[in-house]
Amino acid sequence: MGTAQATPEMIPAAVEELLRFVSPVLWVSRVPAEDIELNGQVLRKGSRVQLGIGAANHDPSEFTNPEQLISLDEG
Repeated sequence: MGTAQATPEMIPAAVEELLRFVSPVLWVSRVPAEDIELNGQVLRKGSRVQLGIGAANHDPSEFTNPEQLISLDEG
C-alpha cells in the first residue's frame, strides 16, 4: 500500500508539492495600469508584461533543493 493510501491526511501536502514541482501555469500576462519601476526597469502603462511564474517554484533562495521532488516519506 502506498504512503498516500496509508495516510490520507498527507494527500494535501503531496498535491501541493506536485503543483510546486510541475506548475500547471508557467506564464501569465499583465498590463500595468500606470507606469511603474520594478527592479530598475520601467514598465509602461498599457504595455504587456509576461511573468514566468513557473520558475518561482524552483527558486533556490526559497527551496533547499528546488529541482528535487520532496517525498511524502521525507515529511
